[in-house]
Amino acid sequence: MLIAISARGDTMDAAMDPRLGRAEKFILIESDSEKTSILETAATQATHGAGIQTAQALLKAGAKAVISGDCGPKAFQVFQTAGVPVYAATGGTVHDVFAAWRRNELPVIGQPGAAKHA
Repeated sequence: MLIAISARGDTMDAAMDPRLGRAEKFILIESDSEKTSILETAATQATHGAGIQTAQALLKAGAKAVISGDCGPKAFQVFQTAGVPVYAATGGTVHDVFAAWRRNELPVIGQPGAAKHA
């Protein structure tokens, strides 16, 4: 299963980015092999619709679960419609967050956060 984690760098040692729609990039991790790849989104500079653009890019990349600090209402709806769960994490490295997900320690976001445009 392909897991997408919002990140502030290119490696598993990078800090998790608490933003979803305006995250610098995402580390995509194949949960079985732990092979990683990077997805950079163009939405970081969008004036409107960053969350939707990011959600659509993650779905197009094949993400079956997403981990971030927050998920705005429009991105949340895109993921809900696609049946892709979004998990909440409060910080740490991408590696730490992935390990917590593997241990089933991350809660699924059940409702969207407030829309933020920063």
